[in-house]
Amino acid sequence: MAVSILISAVVSLTFTPMLCAKLLRHKPAAKQSRVFAASERVWQAIVAAYDRALTVVLEHQRLTLLVAVGTLVPPYCCTSLCPRVLSAAGHRRDPGHHRGVAIDFVRGDADRQQALAQTLLADPAVASLSSFIGVDGINTTLNSGAC
Repeated sequence: MAVSILISAVVSLTFTPMLCAKLLRHKPAAKQSRVFAASERVWQAIVAAYDRALTVVLEHQRLTLLVAVGTLVPPYCCTSLCPRVLSAAGHRRDPGHHRGVAIDFVRGDADRQQALAQTLLADPAVASLSSFIGVDGINTTLNSGAC
């Protein structure tokens, strides 16, 4: 992984600028295609709209700050004040509502599935277990199961 990142960095810093200089030569407007001219008009319209929006935001900095705070504070309040029922850390704040569920798919014969189920049930942290083996909507072969 590190080697591929290093190669990518070398290509980005050496070959890419050279290829851009070769491929992206300037052509006078008269020699450009109609597609280029149309896309250039669209691009200029986007840039102009962005410029107008940025000007409005910069002219109304306090309002922009209020909108940003109004957008960020309510979700923070909702997530910090409501009990965490489905989060992994929920048992720390609200142990009465936390329910841990784990699903595991296994491959093997029925005897191994039964042995796995017995091993899991021997753990005091496991309250109940559903175990099935065979072909169904999830399992496509006879030697697949879920526990």
